[in-house]
Amino acid sequence: GMKMKKVEFSRDDGGAVPKTSIGRQTGPAPEVSYVLSVIGSYEGLRSLLLALEKSVRIIDVTTLNFASGDKDPRILEFLITAKSYYQE
Repeated sequence: GMKMKKVEFSRDDGGAVPKTSIGRQTGPAPEVSYVLSVIGSYEGLRSLLLALEKSVRIIDVTTLNFASGDKDPRILEFLITAKSYYQE
């Protein structure tokens, strides 16, 4: 029930262990940050957040902003900032 307007990705390698290292990697996992801009109802947002929660990949939602629509106050615009972690 949500309409996606825009997605922006950025990669953060801060603290990542170089591939040339030998032995156990003890640094933080590299992460990908992204911003989702979606439009929909509050119920649609709840469904989206539940889907993110059930994702196999770990997703940390860091901020959630919203604004009401101009034409229909039941339709909201949400800006979700999140990050996921991965291994190289």
